Amino acid sequence: MEIDFLGVKVLAPSWADEVIIKIAEDFKNIKLLNTENSSVQATLKTLRDYSGLKV
Repeated sequence: MEIDFLGVKVLAPSWADEVIIKIAEDFKNIKLLNTENSSVQATLKTLRDYSGLKV
C-alpha cells in the first residue's frame, strides 16, 4: 500500500489521525511518498509520537 502526498499543501492532524491511522491498522506494509512538505512532515511526526504510527 502506498500513500502519496504529492500536491498536498496542508495535512491536518485530525484528518490524518482518522484516515492514515485506520489504513495503517489494516495494511502493515505502507510506504509514504512525497513527504517533503513541512505540513506533512509535522503531521506524520505527531501521529508517530501520539498514535504510535509505525510508518
